Amino acid sequence: MVRAKAGKIAGLGLLLLVFGALAWLNGRADSAHLRLILAGVVVVLAGALLWQRRKSLWWPPLIVAGALAALVLVYLTAPDVNLAIFEQFMALAIGAVFVWLLVWILARCVLPRTDAKYQALPILILSCALSIGLLASSAGTWLKAVDLNALPGNPVAETGAELAALWEQPWGTRHRGIFAAGVIGDPEKRRDGGGDFLAYFNAGRFGALASRSPTRFPLSFELRMADGAVVWVRGIAQAARTSGWPRCGPYFDQRCVREGDPVVIWADPGERRAVGGGGRGHALTDTRVIAYGSLEDFRQGYLARAVATARVFGWIGFAFIPLSLVPAILGYRRARWLRRNGSDRVPAGGAKWIR
Repeated sequence: MVRAKAGKIAGLGLLLLVFGALAWLNGRADSAHLRLILAGVVVVLAGALLWQRRKSLWWPPLIVAGALAALVLVYLTAPDVNLAIFEQFMALAIGAVFVWLLVWILARCVLPRTDAKYQALPILILSCALSIGLLASSAGTWLKAVDLNALPGNPVAETGAELAALWEQPWGTRHRGIFAAGVIGDPEKRRDGGGDFLAYFNAGRFGALASRSPTRFPLSFELRMADGAVVWVRGIAQAARTSGWPRCGPYFDQRCVREGDPVVIWADPGERRAVGGGGRGHALTDTRVIAYGSLEDFRQGYLARAVATARVFGWIGFAFIPLSLVPAILGYRRARWLRRNGSDRVPAGGAKWIR
């Protein structure tokens, strides 16, 4: 009993130490080497645990899942992580982890229990399907990262004339959207005392505090560009589509943009037609991000973090492309063995697979 209590106390102490280290590392730009060391420790410990539990069915997946979660937490402490881009890649990563779990079950449970010749084709089809799923996930991650790495080369519009010229260009030359810089709303309506908020949301992580804070995302905005052109902008509906909005307002950790704030908008150029066949005007549609600040702030902030985040996931996806063939190879080897050495037993219904 004394040993059990000592073990629990040691485990709790280790857990508190890990969370303390993560809290200390959070946002520190000068501690990249410490993150690498911590990530290496996680990998070594996971490898040692996997070796000890290698004969178990469920312990290896649990150990791998825990190690991946720890690596994700370590990575999220880096200051150059773009959370919006990170969440997009995590959707693909979670799907890939689920498929790899199916591969593990296939290798440890399904393949060893096959012993008849008629099972060769189903095993081959199943393993190839898993390989196709992994290939799609890995290649999709890599291609998405390649596309995001090209974002710094996106066209930029700082005047209405430049926006109109981009609208006239073929879609293929601007399929990743454009960056439009200007001021949002009407600067003449700005009041020194505040209260002229165009949009706001709560950035706090605590649900009780965030639930009491109102959120406002209008359906559209107006963007005034350097030459005086007024551009209609489609609004956003998620805080994830904001970047660098300053704190303001009476609520805890509330972020907002006000009349006349400088912004950079990542969107597609468009054209707005007045109801009833009236005049036409410039527009920005399919708004991806509204970032507070100048164009240079956007390049050094949101854009630099997006590219850095995409590169990490891009290299991971590229590395896993050849590994996606593992299920197909395992299935092919088992199917070949079954055709040569399997029994002539038929399924319970008497049907036979065509071989």
